[in-house]
Amino acid sequence: MIFKEGRTYRIRTATPCQHIRPGRLEVIRLVSNPVEITIQPFENSPQQAEQAIHWGEQVDGLQLGLYFDLDRDYFYQGERVGFNVYARNTGDKTIILQRSVFPPLTIHDSNGQRKQIFVPLRDSFPVQPVYLTIDPGQTTRVCQTGFSLAQKADNGFAYYFNPEPGIYSVQQRFEFRESEQANWHGELATGTLTMKILPEDTAVEIDTAEIIRILEKEQINSIMTTHSQSIYIILTDGRQYKGTYVYAEAGKYADDPNLFDILNLVMHIQKNRSEEQSKNWQIVCE
Repeated sequence: MIFKEGRTYRIRTATPCQHIRPGRLEVIRLVSNPVEITIQPFENSPQQAEQAIHWGEQVDGLQLGLYFDLDRDYFYQGERVGFNVYARNTGDKTIILQRSVFPPLTIHDSNGQRKQIFVPLRDSFPVQPVYLTIDPGQTTRVCQTGFSLAQKADNGFAYYFNPEPGIYSVQQRFEFRESEQANWHGELATGTLTMKILPEDTAVEIDTAEIIRILEKEQINSIMTTHSQSIYIILTDGRQYKGTYVYAEAGKYADDPNLFDILNLVMHIQKNRSEEQSKNWQIVCE
């Protein structure tokens, strides 16, 4: 299905589940409440996220900023780490930039030692100039960049970085070239981001009681569930948990037949936690 911009859709999900009754096994169909979503047009403007962007020094009315393309600062070995680079016009005149090919990100470990980003060899090819026009007070995205946390590139053009688990600082520098069309040229750097690199598999196996405790008490970033009742939870501090939900072991929730399914349980507990605690949960169902 293709969702069209500007239209509102009413969505619900249904799943068959086994319901155990004394002496027999029934298959019942659980249906979620409907949710309405409106498809908004994409805007290349990070105004709502500006507070999260790490801005560099302002030079002649221009600032560069850096932020993760995922709204988290921790990543696991083997993942791709993406960043968005932004430019902000802090002056009173329109700025026109000629964007050049930019170097890899600059990375330092917690001891201040610079770490190497590996760049695969590639054939040289002509680069068409790209111009950006930024009006006073405007913020726009300059580009996306990033690297793979791996021992080698996962495609012919990918930067890669093979770190030990730990805390690292990241910054991007640019050189904007002088030309007849551009009215701003020189070097500029973004602010510095801090990212945490975690081991590839840090998920702790947990039982149903611990699944429920975490859903009720912990600060949660994302939850992934499957129809086989598996659940994977990532907390805001980066800790990971995985387990299989057993309805018969769900304590007070085992009295409600609607909570036979793990996704229904997650939605039920989310609804009963405060909005501040649960509004940013990212929930994905297989």
